[in-house]
Amino acid sequence: MNLDIQSHQNLAILTVQQSRMDATDASVFRTRFKQLLDNGMRDFLIDLTSVGFMDSSALGALVSAYKLSHVNAGSVALCGVNGAVEELMTLTQLNCVFACYSSVDQALSFPNAA
Repeated sequence: MNLDIQSHQNLAILTVQQSRMDATDASVFRTRFKQLLDNGMRDFLIDLTSVGFMDSSALGALVSAYKLSHVNAGSVALCGVNGAVEELMTLTQLNCVFACYSSVDQALSFPNAA
């Protein structure tokens, strides 16, 4: 999985740099997310701008990240959700669970974005 991880103040920005997220990617994503939690990160922004397809395993990885962060008094927000991924988020009503922003810049302009 091609995942770029950067820090902005107390926020970890995870940018998925590929067009698809499937079961293999979901496993890698879960592992990296857990490592960040174990290293003390609590608030996350996941940038899905490049992702045009996401299967149920990848969707499950996002839900898992959301749950893990909340158990650890943190938060997860999404940005760049569009196309088929946006339709999937709406269909599953996860767009009501995650805070969603159009871009990283927009998310960073809101206090407590994640």
